[in-house]
Amino acid sequence: MKYSIYKEIICEDTKKRFKVGDTVTVKLENGGGMGGCTIVKITDKGFHYNQGGRDKCIQYDRIQDIY
Repeated sequence: MKYSIYKEIICEDTKKRFKVGDTVTVKLENGGGMGGCTIVKITDKGFHYNQGGRDKCIQYDRIQDIY
């Protein structure tokens, strides 16, 4: 899955778009994942999210799918 960043995440495979403030579920390549993540910042290498009141970050190369 490839991503292009311009103030939003664009999934080239499905054409889904995500922006700051969206709540997403992330499936990782290693089979793990997390739901209920609110995107708080988008960078060229990944995005920062808030889950359960804690800020975390994830890099795009670890993500298999976002929905």
